Amino acid sequence: MNSRFPDPLPDCWLSIDPGDVHVGYASWDQDVCTAAVEMTPDVCVDTVWDLASYGVLGLLVVERYTLYPWMAAQQSHSEMWTPQMIGALSHIARRHNVPLYKPQASKLNGVYKTPLATRLHKHQGTPGKHAKDAEAHGLLVVWQVEMQREGMA
Repeated sequence: MNSRFPDPLPDCWLSIDPGDVHVGYASWDQDVCTAAVEMTPDVCVDTVWDLASYGVLGLLVVERYTLYPWMAAQQSHSEMWTPQMIGALSHIARRHNVPLYKPQASKLNGVYKTPLATRLHKHQGTPGKHAKDAEAHGLLVVWQVEMQREGMA
């Protein structure tokens, strides 16, 4: 993560773990995750559009999609819904001048296997893998801001 993030983080920002059926959506107030839920792609895109249109969205974090050669056969004849959604969210960010950051999914292992994991919500029930991953993407941004403060990023 070589991007510099605003410090402090915005009062309202989102981290999204996109999917073709289930989308993880985490909302943040500076460095505090206020909710981590799953929703449909359409509801997510509409919600992000509304927040960006109202001018309250200060940062959008959307997991990057990478098609690896060994996974390409599985995507054959696919309409590629997840990359389409990422494109729609990227467009919203661009149209509304919202800073956009797209981390790689592989960075999530660093969250789940380190002391950062203690900062994740203790979800009641099972919110779904996408909701947990959306929160983890946001936590990586929070961690990066903390590293910037310490001069280590």
